[in-house]
Amino acid sequence: ISEEMVGDIRGMWGFADYNDINPNDYSVKANELTGTGITSADYVTGVRGWALDLAGSSEYLSRTSDTDFNFGTAGLSYCTWAKSNSATNPVSAPSIMESYTNPDYVIMVIDGNGQPYFQITDDNDATRDTALFAADFYDANWHFFCGVKDGTSTISIYVDGVKGATTAISAATASLDPSNIY
Repeated sequence: ISEEMVGDIRGMWGFADYNDINPNDYSVKANELTGTGITSADYVTGVRGWALDLAGSSEYLSRTSDTDFNFGTAGLSYCTWAKSNSATNPVSAPSIMESYTNPDYVIMVIDGNGQPYFQITDDNDATRDTALFAADFYDANWHFFCGVKDGTSTISIYVDGVKGATTAISAATASLDPSNIY
């Protein structure tokens, strides 16, 4: 990772070594992730060095019960590189990144049409705010996905630096404190 970290970075993970199943956090917060079901065989060439080929719900990275991910009503950004394993759109919606602790969650998902969306809720999914990028990115290529919450006003989704949608926050206006990240 070569970028200069500015601001309140809560976690910035990289994969320096294919033997490291618990990726290092390069932010000052030292929020190491725990790898579940990951072996050296899951390491593949990424955009910058190594990446992980995660196969479904049995292989994942997580950090649980960490108040560093309790954002309150402040703004937040969730960004990651991701690549689908084929260009055929999925039957079920694979999660790119999610963070939750009942009743709050923040999630980035690719739907069955290959369209990514960023979604937040503060009431256990009774209501939610969603920003959908209406383009198919499930194409077996690397993409940089970012979901951005601007305080209590809007959420947006970006792919490869292009803003795909912005939605006014009308449902999840209370504090977001999802202390678990997957």
